[in-house]
Amino acid sequence: MTEHFETLSALIDGEPVAIDALEAALANADARRSLVEFVRLRQLARDETAEPRPGLAERVALLARRRRGLARLRVPLPLAAAAVVLALIGGTLIEVKWPAFEREQLQPPPASRVLQFDPPSPGASEGGSR
Repeated sequence: MTEHFETLSALIDGEPVAIDALEAALANADARRSLVEFVRLRQLARDETAEPRPGLAERVALLARRRRGLARLRVPLPLAAAAVVLALIGGTLIEVKWPAFEREQLQPPPASRVLQFDPPSPGASEGGSR
C-alpha cells in the first residue's frame, strides 16, 4: 500500500513514474482516495496566500538598525584581550590591606574560664584509690 502512495505522490510532484506502478496504484480504491486527497492538499497549498502580518517589515528594519548600532559599539578582540591581561596584572600587583577592626574581629573571643587536666601519674591505677 505504501508503494501506491509513494507512486501517486511522485505523480503529483511531477516526478517520473513507472506506468505499471501507476496502473497498480490506480487499481486500488484506497490509493485512488489518497490521490484525491493529494490533489486537494496541493490546491489548498497553491490557493493559500502566505503574507506576513502587518508591521513585520517595520519591525525587521528596526531590529536591523539596532544591530548595526550595537555592532559599532563592539570592541575588537585583541583590544579586549589586552584589557583582560592588564586587569589581571594590575590585580596581582595590588596589595590588599585589611582594616584593623576586621583583624580584631577575626581573633577568637577571650576565654571566660580555663580548665586544666593533669595526666595521671604512671603508678596510679585506672580506677583510682578506694
